[in-house]
Amino acid sequence: MVQATRRFEFSAAHRYWYTDGSAEENQCVFGASTSPYGHEEFAPLSKAVCAT
Repeated sequence: MVQATRRFEFSAAHRYWYTDGSAEENQCVFGASTSPYGHEEFAPLSKAVCAT
């Protein structure tokens, strides 16, 4: 049996923000995650395929 594994990494950016809160309230609650450019999270993925 042969197993091949490939590893992928991706980045997803999102912004935390309450629309009914002020900029100061959002900054207090979410900190740096209120950036208009988003808050990045990196997640590795692995996919294995087996063949006989």
